[in-house]
Amino acid sequence: MRRQHNETAIHTMLKNLTVKSRLVVVISPMPLLLAPIGFAGLSGMAGTNEGLRAVYSHLQKTALRVGMPEY
Repeated sequence: MRRQHNETAIHTMLKNLTVKSRLVVVISPMPLLLAPIGFAGLSGMAGTNEGLRAVYSHLQKTALRVGMPEY
């Protein structure tokens, strides 16, 4: 019985909010939730760039060695 009373109180509280207030409540936490996802993406891209830089650096040295004549 108590649960029904709580659901009614929550329903009444939400019912009394304006559309603007509801949108603010729903949209406000989104930047806080999206920030870690963006940070993880940027960190992953930085790691990928560093890995590719190491691979291309190694390949460039090998290519230069192949192009040098041996005497």
